[in-house]
Amino acid sequence: MPSKLYGILAAGRPYLTTAPEGGELFGITQDEQVGFTVPSGDPKKIADVILAARANSSELCAMRERARQLAESRFTKHHSVAAFANVLTEVV
Repeated sequence: MPSKLYGILAAGRPYLTTAPEGGELFGITQDEQVGFTVPSGDPKKIADVILAARANSSELCAMRERARQLAESRFTKHHSVAAFANVLTEVV
């Protein structure tokens, strides 16, 4: 998971990713509807998605709200420390 994602979500910003389908970043982006996914190496699709997003400010606003809410509900420092502790417990 790219570490920049947490700051982007906390700032309530939608994003565009070329993360591979089936990966965690792709899943979060799609499932939580906090950004856009496009296939890697498809510059026309990237441009199309950016232009469509620019034309749909209400959806961008909704994505902003969902991104911030996701950051507050799932990716807080408390949640991260607890998840790390669980991993350590499993390893030990």
